[in-house]
Amino acid sequence: MPISAINQARLACAAFAAIMPIVLHSGVLAAQGVEQPDFGRTIRPILANHCFACHGPDAAQRQAGLRLDDGSAVNVAADSGATAIVAGEPDASELIRRIDSSDPDVVMPPPEAKKPLTPSEREDLRAWVAAGARYDLHWAWSAPRRPVPPTPANTEGVRNPIDLFIRARLDQAGLPPSAEADRATLIRRLSLDLTGLPPTLADVDAFLADDRDDAYERLVDRLLASPHYGEKMAQDWLDLARYGDTNGYQDDATRSLWPYRDYVINAFNRHLPFDQFTIENLAGDLLPGATREQRVASGFQRNHRYNEEGGADPDEFLVAYAVDRTNTLATVWLGVTFGCAQCHDHKYDPFTQRDYYRLYAFFNSLAGEIGVSKQPSPPILRLPTVEQESQLAALGAELSSLDRLLEADRPRVEAAFSEWLALVPGAPRGDVADEKIAQTLSKSPAERTAEDQAALREYFCSQVDEAHAALRRRRADCQNRLQECEARVPTTLVFEQMTPSRLAYILQRGDFQQPGEQVTPGIPAVFGALDTERPSDRLALARWLMSRENPLTARVLANRLWKQFFGHGLVRTVDDFGSQGEPPTHPELLDWLATELWATDWNLQAIQRLIVTSGTYRQSAVVQAETLRLDPANRLLARAPRCRLTAEEIRDSALAASGLLCRRLGGPSVFPYQPDGFYADKTNDWSWPQSGGEDLYRRTLYTFWRRTTPHPALQAFDAPTRENCCPERPRTNTPLQALVTLNDPTFVEAARALAGQALAASSDDAERIVVLWRCVTARTPEAAERAALATALERFRQHYAQREAEAGALIQVGASPASDAAPPAELAAWTALGNVVLNLDEAVTRP
Repeated sequence: MPISAINQARLACAAFAAIMPIVLHSGVLAAQGVEQPDFGRTIRPILANHCFACHGPDAAQRQAGLRLDDGSAVNVAADSGATAIVAGEPDASELIRRIDSSDPDVVMPPPEAKKPLTPSEREDLRAWVAAGARYDLHWAWSAPRRPVPPTPANTEGVRNPIDLFIRARLDQAGLPPSAEADRATLIRRLSLDLTGLPPTLADVDAFLADDRDDAYERLVDRLLASPHYGEKMAQDWLDLARYGDTNGYQDDATRSLWPYRDYVINAFNRHLPFDQFTIENLAGDLLPGATREQRVASGFQRNHRYNEEGGADPDEFLVAYAVDRTNTLATVWLGVTFGCAQCHDHKYDPFTQRDYYRLYAFFNSLAGEIGVSKQPSPPILRLPTVEQESQLAALGAELSSLDRLLEADRPRVEAAFSEWLALVPGAPRGDVADEKIAQTLSKSPAERTAEDQAALREYFCSQVDEAHAALRRRRADCQNRLQECEARVPTTLVFEQMTPSRLAYILQRGDFQQPGEQVTPGIPAVFGALDTERPSDRLALARWLMSRENPLTARVLANRLWKQFFGHGLVRTVDDFGSQGEPPTHPELLDWLATELWATDWNLQAIQRLIVTSGTYRQSAVVQAETLRLDPANRLLARAPRCRLTAEEIRDSALAASGLLCRRLGGPSVFPYQPDGFYADKTNDWSWPQSGGEDLYRRTLYTFWRRTTPHPALQAFDAPTRENCCPERPRTNTPLQALVTLNDPTFVEAARALAGQALAASSDDAERIVVLWRCVTARTPEAAERAALATALERFRQHYAQREAEAGALIQVGASPASDAAPPAELAAWTALGNVVLNLDEAVTRP
């Protein structure tokens, strides 16, 4: 296609995307025979975008006494005496007069706001006022209701209720669904979505050979039961939990929180219901008889950054840490921009500053002082293994036994010491080699000080009385072994509630130095109040979050699960369900999934199984011209989305395809290859002690996460710093990414190992090419692809046959041994070919 045609197509797509919400909403309204604009979908977004900043929830910033966010303006005069909205009479409504005015001193929004209304928005507002100006509660503030799935005209390929909701919208838009993807695509898609790893060739072949009717469902169940499922789920959760291996800020010293990461993996692998998972993360330490694991879970509250810099004001940062916990909770469980209310009432949503600090009051009472040294900040939980507990117990018993022997020997030693001192002062002492001790002995007993006497006793016990000295050496050795064993015991940061709790105040303008009204812990007023029969603590808050009285958590979680499999949520603004966020593309489906979470007692796997067994999920991702024209952003899901893999999945896929991946779960963070001198400009003690052995090939989930400078290969593929809660990663496309996958030692070594697999599989080039391709993509290459690879292989062979030193250098990249299945030049040629395949778009894309 010519460049000009491509540009025209892009412009057309962009133009359609801009009006898509209006087109879709208008289509729905027309289909339902509704004459007035829908308040939630059409009118509230207009008011929120153009009016709420000056006429919204923030009382301090409200202008002219006019509030447009809750219906209070209807038939009520503003400060000017005019009535902004006269229900049923647009010509008598000051709001309509102002938005239609061309006078810059009258028109609203004012020109300086730079938020002019479009003609269609003015028409929608007029139609809404004419129809009675009915206000509806924002869709997210009311509890989900269980909708009845619609009955679409086209039910072919419908597999469960999810498809009914999707098909109904496709019918309205006149879009047909795509055919089901082929089996090789489905197993690769499923494996990446549920485990974060590509399938092995054995897995692919077994699935392709399984002709049972429920072969696909069996595959789903196997993947949900895989230990790597927990790793995949943990990766996204750790972004939300802002997990890192360092404290952040300038010093960015190392911390020990990896046991929390392992708790998350294990919790997902044992299918812990999400309500219990929430309670343990937010209040595990408050559970009656809290287990060690539940206390580790409370480390969620300690994942934020800590400032260790000299001169940092402890009071300021105690507030900052509680603010971080508050904002993180609002993002993860409520999906709202609650942090906007830290300094003033929220300008768009019904959250006051008082609401903010009442929620903050749950999190401002961590026991233990926050220091500025490079020592872990308490409270800290020690986590010895069973073996370590046994060793510590044995060493403790040995130490106690030696202490008893020393104590029993004390009378004899004292007698011997006294006898030793009874020698005449000043006499030659052949048994004293220490000149200072000899001088002390030369003094008369009356001349010796208490310090002299102590020094003499120590010398006698350690140098003269051999039996006692040997006993003391045994004790010192035991003490050293005990300390070494204790130093190897893992520790983790946990949350413990201060008693009594710190008082909480509304901080004027968010300034810790300006406390105002004192507040008690509570939830935002728009959601009611906590059960007064229970203490208002974090445990009560966690239980409310997972209750049906809270309208948000089930929707937010359902949306996040949907995003896991379709690249975008049903609400695309996953962290903003408020009036400034996008409305759901399929609101009834979102509520159906939310109520399904309730019905299954927060069983994540049940919802995930529903999603991945739906016909919608199983569609092909091949783009049809008409579908692209009508729905370029694929919001209606007439096809499966193709998404670039995450930074972790790209590296893990290369290691898995090459056979290098270490699949061991858990343990301390590791240090894979990193560019030399990456920390050369740092003035502190940062280092990168590259791991050896299988630790060099662990899943990227276990890579040491330095917040201020994350691993550069991960940064290139949009991994977050995790300095703050990250609900969604961007997906960029830059040349730096290709430089990583072409040149990073991990990928070059993976290409060499992949080449070794292909060489060992067959003596035939054509068969080797198929093996190499299938290891990466799961499918068999087409004829044109095989031909292109064969041509490239010959070119590489010619190149390296003439450059033996270059070939030798290439196949020595990485710590793993090179294959001996072929001469160096031949292995180098296949390594280059493997590098080509690992750099395919298909290799870094979820199909």
